[in-house]
Amino acid sequence: MRDIEPYTFLKAASEWEKPPVDNVGYIPAYALRNLPDKILMDIMDHAASERYALDGWRNKGNKWRELLGLDTTNGKCIMDFGCGIGIEAREFAKSGNHMILADIVQNNIMLAQRVLELDGYASLVTMVNEEAPFFSVPPIDIFYANGVLHHTPLFREILQCAVAALAPGGEVRLMLYSDKGWTFATDTPPPPIEANVCDHESFAVFVRKFDGVGHYANWFNREKIEYLVGDFLTVERCDYICDNDRYLVATLKPKEEADGEA
Repeated sequence: MRDIEPYTFLKAASEWEKPPVDNVGYIPAYALRNLPDKILMDIMDHAASERYALDGWRNKGNKWRELLGLDTTNGKCIMDFGCGIGIEAREFAKSGNHMILADIVQNNIMLAQRVLELDGYASLVTMVNEEAPFFSVPPIDIFYANGVLHHTPLFREILQCAVAALAPGGEVRLMLYSDKGWTFATDTPPPPIEANVCDHESFAVFVRKFDGVGHYANWFNREKIEYLVGDFLTVERCDYICDNDRYLVATLKPKEEADGEA
């Protein structure tokens, strides 16, 4: 029986007022951003050590850091879409990139901006709106969404706006729940790629296996990404990460540019 309410933007914005802190839990962003500097940064350091530990389940084989380019990307303008507490934005800033923080929750943006400031990095910010164009930013080199776009049914629409915001040569980098993650969570094969994931009898099990908050989650593989956005984006690379291959990382480029490079 379904025990997950239908997705709405306002509900999602309310739910993600408590962003995840790795191996700690879901903590209200306003509470985090009002902590003393040292306590806040100790929490950030702890979360980073949990997320990027080589012997942990997330960064197994260092694939998380390598495939998302946390250490090899520099001098780029990156929009961190769904920035949460700012853990990924902080890593990119350390590597010499210019960050734009974007989220549906203002407290998350303010928290992430404070985290970067405490490390000595400036950033731009933009709120994510309910409808297209979703955000307003200068041309960006990388649209980065880590653990975000599987939480919205507007995957295609948001990526259309992302492509419109990319500078020439820009790209999209995503981390998403995978088809193997669906099986890991539900012990069932994933639904057909064209099916509405919400209609599956194991949908609620899938959502709650991965998230303590939120009312929507979807799974992806290369075939499904191409089915949804292949008319305007080319999947340059798609790799499973984490133990059980429960997540995947995909790099995409606008189709005309990708075809021109071929």
